Amino acid sequence: MTYIENFVNSYPEMDGLLLSSTTGGGGETIMNTLQSLVDPGKIKIAAFDTFEGMEGGFEDGWLTALAGGIAIQCVPDFIMLYNAVDGTPLSDSFTVLYQNFIFITNLEDCATFAKYIDNPDHMIYNADIIRSLAKRYNPDVTLDDVVKLMNDYSLAWVVENAE
Repeated sequence: MTYIENFVNSYPEMDGLLLSSTTGGGGETIMNTLQSLVDPGKIKIAAFDTFEGMEGGFEDGWLTALAGGIAIQCVPDFIMLYNAVDGTPLSDSFTVLYQNFIFITNLEDCATFAKYIDNPDHMIYNADIIRSLAKRYNPDVTLDDVVKLMNDYSLAWVVENAE
């Protein structure tokens, strides 16, 4: 990519890049461009989102950190909507929910992330967990239960609760 080439040529002392997004082939393209310009690992990448080839990026020393795994945000959003439409809202007012990122800082965590979170064949939340957050099936559920589920979300939690 031209702008990466321009950065490398304009700032030869540059030793890192923070990328706000690596989706849509961006991560692969930037890493491949750097590989054609400088020695492996000379410029470290920290990025939001995950991408194809991220394992190789950690192995070869290009990647130092990735933040991802927030696609799961749709589950608590769905739970809030489901309860409200079902006539049993979990809050009487506007609610802001923030999902934790999963931070990947090494090859081992990257492989675990790929196996359990970035895998369409693995369900992070099973039907029992989702059902337990619906007042229709669990009259005692509260907004705090949804927030706790969101706060518990981590790579370790996902592995521990894998079926």
